[in-house]
Formats: sequence, structure tokens, C-alpha cells
Amino acid sequence: MKKIFNLVSSPRSGSTIIYNALCSNDIFNPALPESHFASDLSHLYYKQLLRKADIEKNYI
Repeated sequence: MKKIFNLVSSPRSGSTIIYNALCSNDIFNPALPESHFASDLSHLYYKQLLRKADIEKNYI
């Protein structure tokens, strides 16, 4: 049975070094580039909130 191991942490916390060290072993998959999905998604959400507030302000 294969086990799944996810390494998630905050930016600039040293997780890339740990991740690359784990992936250097033959039993793990090769290292993948970092994903900025969560930070991009939060930025888009914030922009949408500002847009919605601006539309509602102009509507009233």
C-alpha cells in the first residue's frame, strides 16, 4: 500500500529544503516546483471583494 505525504507550510519557513531533501531519496517522487495556488486564489478573492464593494457603493 502506497502512502501519501504532503508537505505544506507558510512561505519562507524552510519547507523547500525539507521537501527537496525528502525527494532526493529514491523512495519518493522527484521534486515538483512550488505552487502559488493558495496565494493567487486569496489575491483574486480580495480583488473581487473590493470590486463588489465598489459596485455596491456606486449602485446606492
